[in-house]
Formats: sequence, structure tokens, C-alpha cells
Amino acid sequence: TEAASALLKLLEEPPPSSYLLLLTENPRRLLETVRSRCSIIRLRPVQRETIATQLEKKGIQKEEAVYLAKKSNGSFSRALEMHEEGEWEEAKEFIDTMCRGQAGSSISLWQKSERSEIVKNIRRTAEILRDALILALSGSEKEIMFRSSSNELKTLSAEGAPKLTRKIGYLLETDRALRSNVNQKLALTRLEVMWNV
Repeated sequence: TEAASALLKLLEEPPPSSYLLLLTENPRRLLETVRSRCSIIRLRPVQRETIATQLEKKGIQKEEAVYLAKKSNGSFSRALEMHEEGEWEEAKEFIDTMCRGQAGSSISLWQKSERSEIVKNIRRTAEILRDALILALSGSEKEIMFRSSSNELKTLSAEGAPKLTRKIGYLLETDRALRSNVNQKLALTRLEVMWNV
């Protein structure tokens, strides 16, 4: 193809003092002739600790910095973006609601929300239950995201690991269903029924 030929010519005879970067998530999909002329440099996500430290240097409180670092998938710019969007404040408000025992009743309220907001709520609920599960299994607060809410999480953890695990599973199933364009009302009704079993 013409595009591949033009790329090969550019790689074989690059302009003076130039560096060319080809980015791909799947190098095997590149032509072998292109791959053979390239050096592979694997870019790894930034470590959570590094992101959290840098966020703290920008004046962000430690607990929020740790939370954003865990949620950023190794991207410092994504962590900053979430900070600017108020992700931490929203998550804290959500956890307060959930820890007051209103999670089950909140599911029916999600019906009126946009799909993207529902998915966000499902994932937040799963994060909170994950923290409660960690406390139920280990009693350690080291790996939880919401340390300042540890007392509330301990109350949730009293449900026990089997029940928390089932609820997380229901949430993940619903998340997958919604991303597969299953009827929103049907998916949430099923989640609400399963939640209360």
C-alpha cells in the first residue's frame, strides 16, 4: 500500500536531526518491514506512589492524592484532571450516602440517570465495597482508598466477606451489561433485586 511505502521511506531516510516516534498498543499489527526498522521502547504506567507524591507537592491532601493515584491507571495528567473535576469530593459524598445504609435504595434512583453516571455510581459502589471487603478479610487499613471513612467502612464490613463479594460481583455484572447495551432499566432492576437477596 502507498501509506506503508511512504512510512518505510520516511523511516529509512528520516529528516536530519529528527526522531520519529510510532505509538501502538499492538506492535504485531505493524508490517514486519516497519517493525524491523524501529527500536521498541515500552512505556509503563507511572507508579502510584510517584503520582501521589507529585500530587501532594501540588498541595493536594494525602488521602485524596492516594485515591487519585489509584484511580488514574498510572497517568499523572489523568489524576490532575480528576482532581480538577472534583472526583474526590463526589466520591466522599457518595461513600457517606452508602455508609448510611442507603445504597440499596439509591439503585432505584439511578434509573433516572444517564448511562455514564450509572456506570460511575456502580464503579464507586464497587470501590467502597472493595475497601469494606479488605477490612473484613484483613482488618488492615493500609490498602483501602477511603481511609478517613474507615469507621463507616468497618460497619459495612460487618456484612461479611461472602456477602460483600457477591455484591461486588453483581455490580461488575451490571457494569458489563450496561457497556454491552443491555436495557438500562432491566439491568438496574436485576441489580436491585440481587442486592437485597
